[in-house]
Amino acid sequence: DIHTFMPLLRGRIKQVNPFIRQFLIGWIVMLDSVPDIELIEFLPEFLDGLFNMVSDPNKEIRQQADTALVDFLRDIHNQPDADLCRMVPILVEHCGSKDEFTMKTAINWIKDFVELGRERLLEHYADILAAILPCTAHSGNLAADIQDASFATNKVLLTMVNETDVDFEIEHICTTLTGVLNDEKVDTRLASMQWFNM
Repeated sequence: DIHTFMPLLRGRIKQVNPFIRQFLIGWIVMLDSVPDIELIEFLPEFLDGLFNMVSDPNKEIRQQADTALVDFLRDIHNQPDADLCRMVPILVEHCGSKDEFTMKTAINWIKDFVELGRERLLEHYADILAAILPCTAHSGNLAADIQDASFATNKVLLTMVNETDVDFEIEHICTTLTGVLNDEKVDTRLASMQWFNM
């Protein structure tokens, strides 16, 4: 009974004990392989926990969590009715992760979500911009990868807003962009000005 099992998983998904984490990932992967179970429906309930595991000190747990996330993103591409809106705030939060690989993974997920969700995600664009624009000037070991992912996501967002025929409030986007203009990093400020120009 998946509906009975999910609260148990949700209640333990933020555990940091490596044995519990391996146990949980094993269950998630197994359930996702069962043809009669649509685990994507429940993904928002444990996605945050999976992203947390990507930065686990244990290499095996990191790899298992990353593999599970890759599989889920592929599943999302095959299910256009997946509830992307519930997952966007989780991804936005992980764009600010102290772990660079987690950050890069979250940004890439957001890019795919924007391409898949298009106007469905308009109400989240301001939050997404607040998360990714600072990453355009990221410095660190994965700086180039994170910057590239951020610029690519920003480009997709620009295109979506520029081409949409849907009416939407720009106030929150403008507030976010105004705040970014005060950022000391040049690339981030330039990205913000590109939005105002568009």
